[in-house]
Amino acid sequence: MGLSTTVTGGEVRLQVKGHFDIGCYDHFNQVISDYLDTAVAIIIDFSQADHLDSSALGMLLLLREKVSDRSVSVALENVNTTLYRVFKVSKFDQLFAINSPARQVS
Repeated sequence: MGLSTTVTGGEVRLQVKGHFDIGCYDHFNQVISDYLDTAVAIIIDFSQADHLDSSALGMLLLLREKVSDRSVSVALENVNTTLYRVFKVSKFDQLFAINSPARQVS
């Protein structure tokens, strides 16, 4: 479980597999550090995710802070209904572009 990374041009895609939690911190932080200067878009793909915790929310907030003075877009994609509810309750839907089928019904 954890994260896998794919880089295509200026797009950095982080695929979350299983749990997105403190165990992902080192990899997540390393990828952001490695690609922040060259990335045009950072996409966090949740299609294989089944859980996230408060440390994952913290990582996303740190990412948002790091890209705030750069021309880098951040999107959360393929967010399932359960995770979308967490993002919505946490008001992350106001901070990030979220692509989720749950948006259509909530």
